[in-house]
Amino acid sequence: EPREMVWQIGNEHYGSHEIGYQSAEQYAATLAAFAPGIRAAYPKAILCTTSLGEKPLAYVGPLLERAREHADLIPVHHYACRMDANAAREALAFCGDAHAYGRQLDELAAAVAASGSRAALAVTEWGAFRAETHTDGRFCEPATAGSVLFDAAMLNEYARRGRFLKLANVYSL
Repeated sequence: EPREMVWQIGNEHYGSHEIGYQSAEQYAATLAAFAPGIRAAYPKAILCTTSLGEKPLAYVGPLLERAREHADLIPVHHYACRMDANAAREALAFCGDAHAYGRQLDELAAAVAASGSRAALAVTEWGAFRAETHTDGRFCEPATAGSVLFDAAMLNEYARRGRFLKLANVYSL
């Protein structure tokens, strides 16, 4: 029998900027179509939905109304983008972003629980950046004191939410 593994069905379908954009209702239908086959072939599959985007509370409601039984993990992405000539002010802003993301997770966990879903939360991408672009050929973000503080603050926020946050993958830009 195959071992336990996470299957993420889609990544950023919430955004009209993405090829394959789907509304929450459309994505719920996609999840309902694929989930039974995956679970039949991989009984220990942990099904992770698409990321919920910039407005996760608006996306998660319709998704769970229509496909609650198919979601084991519900992910978000947390990226902080700061650029300030004052390094101390930039570092403080990064730390504030981390705290705001922690509050967002609390609100999302409450909404998931209120829906009757037993799904846990996940963060399938997170990181901090100042100057990264997709067109510069580097796609690499050098660490700064502020970004390192952000990383530490995010790890703290995630660890404090271990009762409902079951996965957090850093995405190094």
